[in-house]
Amino acid sequence: MSSRSVNAVLAVLVEEGRLDASGAARAAEALSGPATATPWYLRILAGFGGWLAALFLTGFFLVTLFLSESGMPSVSDLLPFGILLLGGAILLRREQRGTFFNQLALAASLTGQVLVVLGVQPIDVEGSALLVLLMQVLLIVFYVDQAHRVLSTLIAVFAIQMLFLASIWWWPENLVLASDGALVLLPVFALPGVLGIVSMRLWLRETACASPGPARLLRPIAYGLVIGLFGLLLPSAYPFQYGWPGGMFFWGPMWPSAILLGAGLLYLVHTLLKERGLPPFGAFALSAYGAVLLLLLPALRAPGLIAALTVLLLGFRRGNRLLMGIALVFLAVFLSAYYYSLSLPLLLKSVALVGSGAVLLGLRWVIFKQLSKREALDAH
Repeated sequence: MSSRSVNAVLAVLVEEGRLDASGAARAAEALSGPATATPWYLRILAGFGGWLAALFLTGFFLVTLFLSESGMPSVSDLLPFGILLLGGAILLRREQRGTFFNQLALAASLTGQVLVVLGVQPIDVEGSALLVLLMQVLLIVFYVDQAHRVLSTLIAVFAIQMLFLASIWWWPENLVLASDGALVLLPVFALPGVLGIVSMRLWLRETACASPGPARLLRPIAYGLVIGLFGLLLPSAYPFQYGWPGGMFFWGPMWPSAILLGAGLLYLVHTLLKERGLPPFGAFALSAYGAVLLLLLPALRAPGLIAALTVLLLGFRRGNRLLMGIALVFLAVFLSAYYYSLSLPLLLKSVALVGSGAVLLGLRWVIFKQLSKREALDAH
């Protein structure tokens, strides 16, 4: 809280008679005292030292393996060291010792995860993805760090995607779609839509999870789901398909996710209208639903538009600038990638940009006109 906010609150308390002038002066002096936080450059140096220490620690383990009497170590010898690093990282982070030890624990955790995955080889891609997913679930629960929980959620999302992609190799006939002669598995392309629905529900219920315990667990999960959603949707900005061994393709039709995200956006708009006291089926609401349906038409090939708009509305609803910033950055990157990947002449690209801008300005005019009519009726 800034000193101006502190003084404003104290002034209100004095005016209401809840605090005398001398008490307000003492409180202002105590709250505006010198900051005890470590400067940012020292935190960066401490974090660098933590990663360097973790590098030396990992090197010590590897050298110990190579100098053992058993000769050249096998890959399975890495497993106990990986488990030891993971357990030590969890215990070290629970001590809350400062930036150096926090970064050391983070580096040890990531190194331990790599050693565990390498230590259980040889296993197939599905087994590795399932192992990674299981580790991330355990770390989200037991590793008490917000940034690490965001990272674990993000890794878990891509582990689930790898599970679906690996299943293409073995069960291409199960729940498939035909697209340009290539068979693709439906859950692969529905996963971003499911992530969008789940993350939207989490952010809508953020107030119900405001107690310290659930908030410290669910908020980083919600952030990780949003970032994972954007990561899965970013390749859809390119019209072409990426190659996949065995004649398959890494990317394909995204309309399943677009439909799910569009339904979620309609529900979000309906919820926002109810929270603002607007009739859910009035003229303004119907125009908002129509705008979402119009946006769904181009979004069938570019679902990142709906995802970015949904996250942007969620951030606006809670006044969460970080969430709005993530959505705006992704929207700018997605639109830029989609624009430059279009196989169209520059003239047609320019026409598309002008038309999109005109539609957005028209929607803005309609929205403000409807709002001005409601304000006039309320004033009357």
